[in-house]
Amino acid sequence: MLDHVSIRVADYDRSKTFYQAALAPLGYTLAMELSSGAGFRKAFIPDFCIRLSFRAERRRRGVEESSACRVEGSLPGRQGFLDSAASRLRSE
Repeated sequence: MLDHVSIRVADYDRSKTFYQAALAPLGYTLAMELSSGAGFRKAFIPDFCIRLSFRAERRRRGVEESSACRVEGSLPGRQGFLDSAASRLRSE
């Protein structure tokens, strides 16, 4: 059973308007809104949320764009990950 679903969006205002209209026929209403996110609910607790994407959040704060990178893998502990990442950065 899922507790809630949260997705990241590039255009918060457009997405909020879209989901308000799309979810209304299902009985969902806007339950809460923060500076970069909103929660929709049918019952008491919000179970569908939208949030501004990481890239859009950085743009909103005026942070210079940089290439995004996600690293996944299995290494022996946190220090193993840090050592591996540092080694890769030095080789570039």
